[in-house]
Amino acid sequence: MNVSVPVSPALDLQAALVAAAQADAALTAQIGQRFYDKVPEDAVFPYVNFGEEQVIADLADCIEGQEIFIDLHIWARPAGSPGRVIVKRIAQSLKNVFHEAELNLAGSRLVLLEWEQLRIVQDPDGITQHGVSSFRALTEEL
Repeated sequence: MNVSVPVSPALDLQAALVAAAQADAALTAQIGQRFYDKVPEDAVFPYVNFGEEQVIADLADCIEGQEIFIDLHIWARPAGSPGRVIVKRIAQSLKNVFHEAELNLAGSRLVLLEWEQLRIVQDPDGITQHGVSSFRALTEEL
């Protein structure tokens, strides 16, 4: 029995972001392969994980697509460099890799991917620095 799985532009975007991150030498020099969907309990700092996401139907001009807002969380603990410095460097690398990137999605077309903002806060533990880098994507069905 052949079951057809519906196209999910948000899921395709997540896979494309991971592939692009793992292919970028500057970003992998900072976080290695530590770009997570679910963070393991024994995760080594620094790392990035997928955070909040919002998907909105984009039906303008007779185009069926989606507008996807996605937050990437950056986590660092100082080890030779102040944590905020590490977070800002990783955030800049994420922006360099993803802003206006032309990524291939499996079941839809990425029309636009843009960086929107960075928020940095100190974690309540007083040690960990936490950044949230926000991106916006527009997709359309093929």
